[in-house]
Amino acid sequence: MRLDFRTARPQRRGESWDLDNLAKCTIDALEGALGARTWKGPRQVADHLVVHLQATKREVVGDESTGATIEVWSRESGDS
Repeated sequence: MRLDFRTARPQRRGESWDLDNLAKCTIDALEGALGARTWKGPRQVADHLVVHLQATKREVVGDESTGATIEVWSRESGDS
């Protein structure tokens, strides 16, 4: 999985976006791509299926929009 975040410029001194927090909430929102975890607890995204994660963040440039580019690859069982 690759997550490339484009964040707004900080409005106050010391303000920043934590990459780990951006990645966590984004992965939690990807149930449509990853499916739901099979267990008896409350419904959760199957984030245990993420075996490789590349994440970057940068501030927007010019009139570029904030947001993210998300790529999710599937590895078929038996592939190496």
